[in-house]
Amino acid sequence: AQRVPVRIQLDKIPEGIELVAGLSASVSIQPEKP
Repeated sequence: AQRVPVRIQLDKIPEGIELVAGLSASVSIQPEKP
């Protein structure tokens, strides 16, 4: 796996989820709806 620096913005964070620097994530990108 390769590390790629990115900036993200989350609209909603599910309850009980704590975001911590250095954790891995699976990401899917959805196009904006008009």
